[in-house]
Amino acid sequence: MQESLKVHVVIQDPDNLGPKAQCFIQHPNSKQNQTTNLEQLYTLLTLQDLIRDQINTNRRLINQLINKLGIQNPSSIATLKTKPLELFYYLDADGGDQSLSDSLISINERVLQNSGRIHTFAGPKACGSAGFGFLTSQATSRYHTLETITGISLNMLETYFVSHTDELESDFTLFDQMGSLIRRKITKLKDTVINSSQLQNKSELINVIETQLSDPQNHSSTIILDSNQLIEYNISTLSLNYYEQLNQILQMSELEATICIQQVYDFLNESIITTH
Repeated sequence: MQESLKVHVVIQDPDNLGPKAQCFIQHPNSKQNQTTNLEQLYTLLTLQDLIRDQINTNRRLINQLINKLGIQNPSSIATLKTKPLELFYYLDADGGDQSLSDSLISINERVLQNSGRIHTFAGPKACGSAGFGFLTSQATSRYHTLETITGISLNMLETYFVSHTDELESDFTLFDQMGSLIRRKITKLKDTVINSSQLQNKSELINVIETQLSDPQNHSSTIILDSNQLIEYNISTLSLNYYEQLNQILQMSELEATICIQQVYDFLNESIITTH
């Protein structure tokens, strides 16, 4: 693969789960890391789409996004146009909201559509928004530990609706519409997990999902998979040493620059047991 523009996304701090969650863009030449956030990363992907479009050139919008991102060096635009994005996730969080989940799903889709790559490293917990990010990332380069648990569920409002259905049916004007929305969301939860598996025959995985969802106490429609299930259903690869895994992916200068990111360093030291 050609040289890429590398972005490191750390979702670990429970107090910083949202569009402002920090990201770090690594300059391909200097290997310096520039701090940004998911919101700006999404804008950057939009800009990359626009400047790569050979048919419909919207120069006005391109200039607006360049100004919004504060890009001043023309070489940065050339980099966006010619280099694919390589995204590194470091996930160890349980929480988030609908906005964060949707952002991660959309970012993953766009990176892969633009011939980029995604490497995902999961700590003990990759649940909630982190779970969506994990399960919709690139299937062939997801890594987890022996302690990893991943899970996705309805959001708090949807869970409240399900758990109070009897009370809301007579009082809630939009009851039918909300019920229909939640049914579609549950289907999306199932599809997200099923599509994350690389197995040809997914019948056992589907049975596990259906069993969990049929539990009358599971008001949030939570789907949870442990480390053994991630391996069994070919969703992720067990990796006991993320330093070693990164060393196989990155050149030495890039690895050194990556470890210099304090949040990445903290993740590697706190989320898993390593032998470095």
